[in-house]
Amino acid sequence: MNSQGKKFIIFTLGLDFKSGGSIVLYNLAKDLMEQDCNVKIYAKGAENSANIFCNHSASLEDVDDSTIVIYPEIVEGNPLKAKNVVRWILCDLGIHSKRDIYTTWGGQDLVFHFSSFNNKYDPHAIEKLYSIWINPAVQNKNLPRKGSCYLFKKASAFHRDIRLIHPMDAVMIDDCSNEEIIEIFNQKEYFYCYDPYAFYDVMAALCGCIPIVYPMTGMNKLNWLKSKANFQMYLDKRDNVAGIAYGIEDIPYAKDTLRHAEKEQREVVEFGKKTVTNFIHKTQTYFFNDKNSYEFKTVETLENMLKTHSIDRTVNIDLENLQQALREKNQEFGSLVQNFLKLKAENDTMRGSKFWKLRNLYRSILRKGP
Repeated sequence: MNSQGKKFIIFTLGLDFKSGGSIVLYNLAKDLMEQDCNVKIYAKGAENSANIFCNHSASLEDVDDSTIVIYPEIVEGNPLKAKNVVRWILCDLGIHSKRDIYTTWGGQDLVFHFSSFNNKYDPHAIEKLYSIWINPAVQNKNLPRKGSCYLFKKASAFHRDIRLIHPMDAVMIDDCSNEEIIEIFNQKEYFYCYDPYAFYDVMAALCGCIPIVYPMTGMNKLNWLKSKANFQMYLDKRDNVAGIAYGIEDIPYAKDTLRHAEKEQREVVEFGKKTVTNFIHKTQTYFFNDKNSYEFKTVETLENMLKTHSIDRTVNIDLENLQQALREKNQEFGSLVQNFLKLKAENDTMRGSKFWKLRNLYRSILRKGP
């Protein structure tokens, strides 16, 4: 289908390179423009400054009956009063939004999923829209490696209890910039990832650092992969991906297959572009041609799924406190190490002095006696 002149407005809260949701919204604009669509960004409460994705800003005046507005799942209602609305679910309801936010959406709004997110969803029963951007700086610099790093991010939303598996001297990267994280991934041998749906496991593998994902209770690796966005192209074709360990026991497999990670990710990016082509076709058909052409996924048809499989974060709120406590303990531990090294250096200096040797000689004479 020729998509020339098709109008899309993507509703965002501004571009933040530490937010995966923010990045994919802007990258979707780029992917749509590459397929000859007319795309603008409506950045609520944020200046739409120059960026590498899309520099066409939208206003309320740009919204008319020929425009399709794309909202991420965190948006309540229809703030742009658009006639044609798509809800793009980038993360399970209840993570960054209210669990019942879907009740504020229009029943005939089209629904697309970035992924299935957990094994409660049937990955074949959702309409996928997978637009992915990989920072060109994410690459293996073949530097010497030593030690480990770890990340919590949204771990509290997916784990009720966590038994820490990273070494005590591992570096926490939650508060690091993307540039810093890429550097760390090129210096460390292992990356312990407690958030099962962060993109950092892929970034680590591409940088040559072995990612070890903390396993989800009651979910084996294959079922976890089926709920991951970057595995959707391999559904019913494969039972694993290269370079990623699911739990400590899976580390040997990750090491053996790490060299294939880059090739797989190129395939995944191409798969994502195909979902964008499908997205254009389905939205044009639904809003402007024939709503009976397909069994379209709408808020109304998916209501039971959205209600049943939303996430309740309240049961895991303690992990956020643990995360802060770990930051504080890491700082305390660092201070203790510095003090110990300082005292050790002073002690070594003293032991090497003439006074220390005379002291030991004197104590030796006293022990022998007359």
